[in-house]
Amino acid sequence: MEMNVKELEKIVREVTSNDEHILIRNMLYGSEIDSKKLANAVKRYAYHAMDETVVGLSDHTLFGSAKEGFVITDKCLYSSFFKFSPSRKQVVTSHGHCIFFDGIKSVSPQKDSYLTINYADGNSITISCNNYREWIMNLLNGIIQPGAADEEESIAEPSIKEATAQKEKEEAERKAKEEAARKAKEEAARKAKEEAARKAKEEAARKAKEEAARKAKEEAQRKAKEEADRKLFEDIKRLNNIDAWEKADFMVFDDEADGVFKSAEALVKRNITEAK
Repeated sequence: MEMNVKELEKIVREVTSNDEHILIRNMLYGSEIDSKKLANAVKRYAYHAMDETVVGLSDHTLFGSAKEGFVITDKCLYSSFFKFSPSRKQVVTSHGHCIFFDGIKSVSPQKDSYLTINYADGNSITISCNNYREWIMNLLNGIIQPGAADEEESIAEPSIKEATAQKEKEEAERKAKEEAARKAKEEAARKAKEEAARKAKEEAARKAKEEAARKAKEEAQRKAKEEADRKLFEDIKRLNNIDAWEKADFMVFDDEADGVFKSAEALVKRNITEAK
């Protein structure tokens, strides 16, 4: 499978931009690649990279020699970190520490950091990928042509697009959940405010009613007192016309008059008390 260089670079950039390793994310492309770095990589592990079209180079050395890392060409993925199973070591490493893109059918993760690449001709290789297995799997899965992979045999991890779509879905669900919680909180606060206002209104109405009743009672008592005083004075006035007052030296023997006299006396005493 002869890879289209532009399409391959697009795949590499897409996969690399989402990787957790900063050295992978800092991969150099095309004219960015320093010739000395590439020469060191070719000498150390990417033996035939000069005979191919170089797409990207990732330098994993401390001082920038590029003697360790990854080189991607239109034909292979080279790496100083690859360790092949003994049965395939001599065949594969004669070209360099690499994975050929042509004929890849599926990619299967194994225990620890190992990865198995299955080819359409029935051959397969198993390699140790150090800490970069996920990035390598995503890259190879992006390179596999549509329909070339046997879904029943492959247990490859989801593609970057699927993973991105899943993350976007989860983020949307999280935001929707937070929005629903916010609205529920606001609705609860609104109802609590309305309930407090209702109770305050009812309490104010109750107090107003009690105050009105108290004033009405006081007014009724005042009027009753005024009415009683009025009747008393009328009785006194009426009794002033009775000859019994003069004849008896103000000693009243009539039961009705006696009662009125006593009431008048009580009224006078009360008025004197209030005046004090």
